[in-house]
Amino acid sequence: MQMQTKRKIQETFDCLGRLLKNIISTTSMVRGSFCVVYRRCGKQTCWCANPEEKGHVSKRITWNEKQQPQIKNISIEEEQWAKSTTESYHAFRKWRRELRAKEKRLESLLDDYENTVVKNTRKEHGF
Repeated sequence: MQMQTKRKIQETFDCLGRLLKNIISTTSMVRGSFCVVYRRCGKQTCWCANPEEKGHVSKRITWNEKQQPQIKNISIEEEQWAKSTTESYHAFRKWRRELRAKEKRLESLLDDYENTVVKNTRKEHGF
């Protein structure tokens, strides 16, 4: 039991290290999501007024700030930057969630290990 717990502690610790390495290697990110939407401009003579057409392409980053939705339109030149920085943000958040879960797991394993060692020590010394 004790060796198995030690192995699990080490594996969890190693995983924490990998997650931290990923987290601190993130050098740029933007909160929000990159999306492509289609909109109609409202001009009756525009091609987008045709119901069979989707409309004009608009690329944007959306996010919430102070509980208010925010939108930033993205130019063609900024598109790759917007995609990569929002993907970095989502990866960062995912790694943070995983890190918190692994920290809880490590805490639980350390509690188990402590209880086992105390129990074995007491048993060895007759109390």
